[in-house]
Amino acid sequence: MAPAMAIKELPERTLFSSDAPYGNPLLFKKMIEISSKDAKTAEQILGGNITNLLNLK
Repeated sequence: MAPAMAIKELPERTLFSSDAPYGNPLLFKKMIEISSKDAKTAEQILGGNITNLLNLK
């Protein structure tokens, strides 16, 4: 529930992470894709936000 709320309320401040090997990264990725309002928001959370934060562009 918390990730879905973060995605809805603060998509520009939400970062993708997982607790691998204890969790399933693919499952968490799918949850983000399903919880996002569109593909651009999912892309932002799955890598865009951290890229911008670390000035990797």
